[in-house]
Amino acid sequence: MSAVEVHLRLPAVEAFMLRRHGGFRALTPDEEDVLNQAGNEILGLIVAGWPVDTGTSVDAWSIHADVSPGEFGFTVENPMFYASYVHPRGEGGPESEFWKQLVQGAFDAVKGRLIDDLTAAIDRTEIRIRLRSVRDHVH
Repeated sequence: MSAVEVHLRLPAVEAFMLRRHGGFRALTPDEEDVLNQAGNEILGLIVAGWPVDTGTSVDAWSIHADVSPGEFGFTVENPMFYASYVHPRGEGGPESEFWKQLVQGAFDAVKGRLIDDLTAAIDRTEIRIRLRSVRDHVH
């Protein structure tokens, strides 16, 4: 039996950053807020869809935003030693990897809006950076 750790990436946002900024940079606090809000929504969907027997494994789910330049996304974890074998009663068996479908489904439900919101936030930041650069060169 084993715990669960999943890395969810946003290559479309990484590519946008590369095009718009000309390279990778760290996310600003406003951009991180967009990512964290989406992470909370993903976690909520996972928890809502997780089969509950005693509640121990459902309470063990966590998500954190990955904000390293060029590696935007999330790490989703459930450290319970049996998490990878949990499945709805009467649906499949321990080998069904229910958790993979649940995590990916939650990510897919949020991903489109997240990409739009995060690229818009990056775009706003890049405009501010360019305006600041122009002002600095004028003075």
